[in-house]
Amino acid sequence: SSDVCSSDLVTATTAAWLTGIPRAECSHMLMDSIDFNVQCSVTYLKRLHDRRGSWAVALGEYNTGYPVVNEYARKALKREPW
Repeated sequence: SSDVCSSDLVTATTAAWLTGIPRAECSHMLMDSIDFNVQCSVTYLKRLHDRRGSWAVALGEYNTGYPVVNEYARKALKREPW
C-alpha cells in the first residue's frame, strides 16, 4: 500500500475509462499500486496534451477540469475552446 490515495492522481472512473478495467477493480488498484496510479495519470495527461496541443493547457485541464479551461478560453482569450 502507498501513501498516495486515488484522489491524489486520477479517479477510479478515469482509470476505468483509460484502461478498460472495471471501475471497482480500478478503485482498489489505485489505492494499492502507486505504479498503476502514476501510469494512469501519465496516460491521461498525454491524452489531454494530444487533444489540447499544449502542456500548459493540458496541465490546467488536469488540475481544474475542462469546464474551467473552456471558460478561460472564452473569457480571457476571447475564443472558442480548443
